[in-house]
Amino acid sequence: MNMNIFWIFRTEFRRLLRSRIGRAAIVVGMIIPLLYSGLYLYAFWDPYEQLDEFPVALVNQDKGEYGQELVDELLKERKFGFEVVDEATAKEGLEGDRYYLTITIPPTFSDDVKSVEGDNPTRAKLLFTPNEGKNYIASTITSRLELQLREEVGNKFSEEYLKGIFDVIGDAGNGLSKAADGANKLADGANDLAQGNHDLADGTRKADDGARQVADGSAKLADGAGQISGGVSKAHDGAGALAQGAKEIASGSQQLSTGLTTSTAGVRQVRDGLQGSLPNTDRLQAGLLQMQGMLGKSAGQPSSQDPSQWTVQEMLGYLGQKYDLSQDPVYQGALKKTAGVAGALEQTAGEVQGSKGGLQQAIGALNEIATGQDQMVAGAKKLTDGSNRLTLGASSLYSGLSDLKTGSATLASKSNELVQGSQKLAGGTGELVAGSQKLADGSRELADGNQKLADELTNATSDSTIKNPDQKAKVMADPLETEWKPIHEVATYGMGFASYFIPLSLWVGALMLYFILSMQEYRWTLSPVSTPSLVLGKFSTLAVIGICQAVIVSFCLTEVLGLQVLHLTEFYLFNILMSLTSIAIIGLMIARFGSGPGRFLAILLLILQLTSSGGTFPIELVPDFFQGLHNFLPMTYGVEGLRSIIATGDEALVTRNLIILGSLLVGVLLLHIVTTRRTLRVRDLHEKDQLAG
Repeated sequence: MNMNIFWIFRTEFRRLLRSRIGRAAIVVGMIIPLLYSGLYLYAFWDPYEQLDEFPVALVNQDKGEYGQELVDELLKERKFGFEVVDEATAKEGLEGDRYYLTITIPPTFSDDVKSVEGDNPTRAKLLFTPNEGKNYIASTITSRLELQLREEVGNKFSEEYLKGIFDVIGDAGNGLSKAADGANKLADGANDLAQGNHDLADGTRKADDGARQVADGSAKLADGAGQISGGVSKAHDGAGALAQGAKEIASGSQQLSTGLTTSTAGVRQVRDGLQGSLPNTDRLQAGLLQMQGMLGKSAGQPSSQDPSQWTVQEMLGYLGQKYDLSQDPVYQGALKKTAGVAGALEQTAGEVQGSKGGLQQAIGALNEIATGQDQMVAGAKKLTDGSNRLTLGASSLYSGLSDLKTGSATLASKSNELVQGSQKLAGGTGELVAGSQKLADGSRELADGNQKLADELTNATSDSTIKNPDQKAKVMADPLETEWKPIHEVATYGMGFASYFIPLSLWVGALMLYFILSMQEYRWTLSPVSTPSLVLGKFSTLAVIGICQAVIVSFCLTEVLGLQVLHLTEFYLFNILMSLTSIAIIGLMIARFGSGPGRFLAILLLILQLTSSGGTFPIELVPDFFQGLHNFLPMTYGVEGLRSIIATGDEALVTRNLIILGSLLVGVLLLHIVTTRRTLRVRDLHEKDQLAG
């Protein structure tokens, strides 16, 4: 048995190798899979590398700068075959055979990109309008273009958003800088306040010196009065003159009492004024501490869940964490300036507390001065009483007139010293008033600086607040909104590829007829019938089967699978015409080149049509070799015609393809008739449909 198998194998293999056609058949059988897989994969190896040839209409309706920037960027990169046209041209090309897709940039595109600077950001929008009925895969390719545009516009939108954020932070930094200027003025006012307190202390010391001089003069005046009293007892003879002198003494004492009373009232007024300024100093200190509390001690985690309770530094810390600004120099500068202002406020509050202690000391000193002057007034009144009694006893002073004159001179001298001391006291009091005025001026400057600091800090806090953060976050997450408005929409994958597989199936069906049925009957060659009758008669036999193939395919696709077509009658007629054309072309090749070579050429032509008809990927995306074959293959016009019948409804294109296929059918039959031989050759006597024998 094994020997029989080997014997049959050797005999048949030798028979194939014996003839040239047999050897050719072996080679053809080996390379047909290579032709199919190689050509098909070569045509569709990487269509996306050819996207710069994929025609897309670009319509820019935006009047702002970002729409034009997007157009310039797309034209520069040339990732697709963009053409900038107006709306009418784009619509016409999309309906025709010029464009697969139209991208429209709406008039509000730039405004939408820049809306991030406001409180209500919106997504930028692009309008995609593909013609799905023209090529189903072409409509899916546009999704890659959508991703590209989302990335580019998203980057532009993010750039504008971050620019707005940094502008806000910059404004906040400017506000904090102004707040620092206010704090500097506040410090200057505090310095003036300290200087005023210093002058006040100097005036108080001078007033104290004057008061001591008044006390010394009063003591010396008392000594002179004692001498006068001793002289009066001896000078009773000069009582008249002594009485006059005593009256003058009483008058001078009264004036001294009046002057001291007035001076005491002024000192008390100064004291009361300083006493009244103490609460203002307390409020000033409290306000500084409150502002220091609002600024906070550090930029750490917020101490409260309520943002309204956060300090300025806590707010800045929150913003830094939320938007990752830890490396931003402007943000770090703002943190340092805020911390510096808080420290300056705390230091100023301490200086105000020190000034308060100085004021309290000055008030205590003025109280002591007023008490001393009260005592001086009491002494002056006693001096007046004594002088009056001296007048009554003038009669007993005759003997002491000389002593009285000496005492009167001494009293006059000491009274001059008392006047000078009183003048110094008045001068010191004046300096005390001037110092108090400086203190008041410094307090006013401090209050002005405080107010300015509060205003600028308020503005800085307000400017640095990001408004509507949720909406801005949504826009940043998805910055581009694409609106799809396809024309001639294809609902299913099968509907999109029906125009490709129907011509393919009818070609395969025609080819199978020549495998199943033998048409190499030479009995009609020598018959008296005419050549046209011979050719058309044989063709009609297969045409009936081909028509049935087309009708069965059309019926099952529309009624069983539910394929929706725009023109049902045209659908049936067009499929019948494609079937007849396929039968005629394959029949001519078999008749002219023989059964084996003819079938091989029919298969090769099928492979070329699969890659060059534009039924899958757009013809612009395949290599140039296949693009060159595109217009010379019958399946090209079958695909175009069926797309119009099924999806686009372009009657002009349907008519054009019907004419081309009909002309091709008639031309092939005429060529078949012209090239048909009416003689027999020796090789025609071989067994029918054999490649080797």
